[in-house]
Amino acid sequence: GDGYMYCYTTEGTFKWKTYIGSWGVSVDVSKKYVAVTTKSDVSGVRLIDAKTGVQKWYYEAPARGCGVVFSPDEKLIWWGNDTCSSYSAASSVVIDVATGKVKFALDRGAQMAEWTADGKYLAAKTASMLYVYDGKTGETLWSNKVVPGNGQNAFSIAFTLYYSADGKYLMAVFNKDTSHRCWGQAYFFKKK
Repeated sequence: GDGYMYCYTTEGTFKWKTYIGSWGVSVDVSKKYVAVTTKSDVSGVRLIDAKTGVQKWYYEAPARGCGVVFSPDEKLIWWGNDTCSSYSAASSVVIDVATGKVKFALDRGAQMAEWTADGKYLAAKTASMLYVYDGKTGETLWSNKVVPGNGQNAFSIAFTLYYSADGKYLMAVFNKDTSHRCWGQAYFFKKK
């Protein structure tokens, strides 16, 4: 790509473009903002004004991101990756939208995450595990192995993490893990 993000109306009218420096990997949109995580030479999270395309802040990440998700109140953004390399470890952080500063780091990297509607809980999925965190502090509340094996060298991708509106149920749907011939797994968890 050319390093830019473009915004168009649903009618196809050009609205704005803004430089993001690299390939956009994941995007989430709130009422006010667009959050995009990038990879390649410039890795990080950019917070962009949804109306004007003006960048509010940039968080430089240690490696390419897998995902970015706004909290329901739009005050926090989860960013994560689960790709380790010779120069960086997998990591996940929660960033304050107002400042662009890390509010807290989670204890591991993750491919994707989902908040409950009230922002009380944050679920995050790695290659083989599902974790649920306190959405305000990042404390690990519980974890569950959802893919057989150790998750190493396994191609396992969650299509979705979904919390029910009342936050009592969490659903995780995975497409496959080729190392164990597991296809189309879905897990449902109920809050006690």
